[in-house]
Amino acid sequence: MRPHEFYIVDSTEPYHLDLRAAPEIFSYRIPKRILDPLLKSPVDATAIRVSRETPMGAVAVDFLQSVTQQASTLPVSGHEAMARMMAELVALSLGRSATAEESAGATTQRAVFLSVRRYIDDNLHDPALSIASVCRRFRISPRNLHRAFEASEMTFGELVRAKRLDRSARELSQFPERAVSSVAFSCGFNDVSYFNRSFRKRFETSPTEYRRHSRRAPD
Repeated sequence: MRPHEFYIVDSTEPYHLDLRAAPEIFSYRIPKRILDPLLKSPVDATAIRVSRETPMGAVAVDFLQSVTQQASTLPVSGHEAMARMMAELVALSLGRSATAEESAGATTQRAVFLSVRRYIDDNLHDPALSIASVCRRFRISPRNLHRAFEASEMTFGELVRAKRLDRSARELSQFPERAVSSVAFSCGFNDVSYFNRSFRKRFETSPTEYRRHSRRAPD
């Protein structure tokens, strides 16, 4: 087993895991009564490597990692839905059955949306972050990306801009010695004038005024 990949094993049969190549391993137990009906061939699906090398593998791996990182903060009310999505994505990446096909669309779109949000957070500093770069990363079409954002309050571009502005606001407060242009560039903006206009529109003040006010505000 190597980083950023997973396999499924049948715990009712003998198996051996070699974990020496991976620094940290996370294990999920999925009841057979939930996973087996979703798999096209449960027997043939064991010990098959799933990685980011395929579009569905990339979505499944990112989703599982996201659940692992946020497990302690997930609301109890969402556990059942999250577990169902996990089982469906594993099945989708290994060869889904007719049962899995029925719910594949909604599950895939939701997982793509969560994976893209995580990818955006990790790459806000990159001015080349765009619909095209994300589609290349997840091997999906722009149409499918837009479809994944249909249930969101923001489009892809609006979400990227909002997150960049929020990060720039934090950095303006935390690093008062840095030039406004430096903050803008570090948050992925490559046009200071555009950054200033966008910042004023979102916070109803200029970056300089925002910083001055935040330094006067009590802790």
